Amino acid sequence: MKNKIYTDRKKRLSYLKYEFIINILKSLLICDSISLELKKHLFLEYLTLPKNSSIVRLHNICYITGRSRGNYKQLKISRIKLKELISLGKLPGFLKSSW
Repeated sequence: MKNKIYTDRKKRLSYLKYEFIINILKSLLICDSISLELKKHLFLEYLTLPKNSSIVRLHNICYITGRSRGNYKQLKISRIKLKELISLGKLPGFLKSSW
C-alpha cells in the first residue's frame, strides 16, 4: 500500500510542477492569431512533457491506506478509515452516530 501512496504523491507533484506550463501551451494552441508553424512547434513542446504531468493520470485514493474505492473527495480518506476516525473522535465536526 505504501507504494500506491508514494506513486500517487509523485504524480500529484509532477502535475503541480507542470500545470502552469500545460495551461499556457493549451491556450496558445487554441488561439487563432498564431501561425501554423508556431502551433506545430508548441504542440511538439507539449508532447515532450512527462506523461505523469497530466491530470488524467491522477486517481482519488485514500492518503492513509491507499484504498482506491469508496473515497470522500473533500477529505481524501476512504469510508472505512473515516468511520474509524469518527468513532475515535479524532475528526472535529463529526458526531458518533447512535440510535
